[in-house]
Amino acid sequence: MTRPSAVLDAAAVSGAPTAALLLAVAGSALVLMEDPATSRWLGAAPDTGLFLSVLSFAVGGCLFAVVGYLTGSRWSRDRGYALRRSVPSPVRVVVVSGVGDLVWLVGTLLLVHAVAYGRSVVLGASSPLPAWPLSLLGLVAATSCYAVAAVVGAALRTPFGVALVAPAPYAATLLAGEVALSSRPELQQLVAPFVDQTWFPNLVPDPLPLLALAAYCAAVTAAAGVGLVVLLGVRLHVPRPRTATALVPLAAVLVTAGIVASGWSPNGFARTDRSGAVCSPDGRVCVWGSSRTVLPVVVAAERRVRAAVERAGTPADLRFAQYGLADDDGTTVVVETAPAHVDEADVRRQMVAAYAQRWAAPCTGTADDVTLLADLHAALLRAVEEGTSDDLGPALRRARAC
Repeated sequence: MTRPSAVLDAAAVSGAPTAALLLAVAGSALVLMEDPATSRWLGAAPDTGLFLSVLSFAVGGCLFAVVGYLTGSRWSRDRGYALRRSVPSPVRVVVVSGVGDLVWLVGTLLLVHAVAYGRSVVLGASSPLPAWPLSLLGLVAATSCYAVAAVVGAALRTPFGVALVAPAPYAATLLAGEVALSSRPELQQLVAPFVDQTWFPNLVPDPLPLLALAAYCAAVTAAAGVGLVVLLGVRLHVPRPRTATALVPLAAVLVTAGIVASGWSPNGFARTDRSGAVCSPDGRVCVWGSSRTVLPVVVAAERRVRAAVERAGTPADLRFAQYGLADDDGTTVVVETAPAHVDEADVRRQMVAAYAQRWAAPCTGTADDVTLLADLHAALLRAVEEGTSDDLGPALRRARAC
């Protein structure tokens, strides 16, 4: 059994602190420089988890790969490596030294995740707990980059090869995009194990397929570790694992890869939000429970539009809901909202467009059809934004005359 002091010794002599510092700087910069007004992930925990799964592999994976390659190269040269005396077994050298590197790298990546979730919560996200499978996937995917790079480093035995390994994870993200557009998109996550999707508000992470993908990354890590031990055993003329032992992680890679590929679908890593709907007291506005922080903004927009509609002498009978909550009664309209910092003016414009289309519907195919919808939309928008309804009345009378 590996002694904790050996791991601490490995961490003390590790070459990972520099890479960990770069990871902390780069990751925090990407998180803190994100503009909330245009962000796809700030303010919504599931979207934050999606972002972190990409960042962990595409950015973190490159730095993990650099450290793994240099460590593997150092193991293979075996020039008085600091752990050789206290940890004589090649297997333990790999495990202890690898853990020493990963203490720095995984710890730093966890810190970046905490900063991202913290900022997202400050900007309106609900609890980040549902996104834990995505964070786990990111950590395991980055670790697999370390393990595979260590094998390459041990094989090449020269530090200059790091120039080839360093950009490999990011290059894999570009290749995954090409695979996704091909006839075999189910292989996308096997090339680059992250989830880069845009989910509707009614979707949250589904742990089972995400854990299957994380298991695939763990199997790749184990297979690389066994391969590394075999390679070092050959090079250092020490006992090597049995063939059956080496084949177990390879079999695990094939099995988990098959599970991931067979279960793929465009939104296969998500499931419907079970939190249900949260509605305003009058029931005119509903959002998903995970988006409850946007409810006050949507309610304020609806009240302002309703006031303008009622001033024009028309019943305000439309209701508004996020995608997945609208029913089929013809009176509930879907409102699209950003994850955070929802723009009330944009929500008002969507509601105005819904009323204008409803009023202009009887005139479809008539002489007024060409301009009436635009006139109704412009007049109601002015009534909402400026409080003037002077030209809304004539447009409504034209619609009622159809």
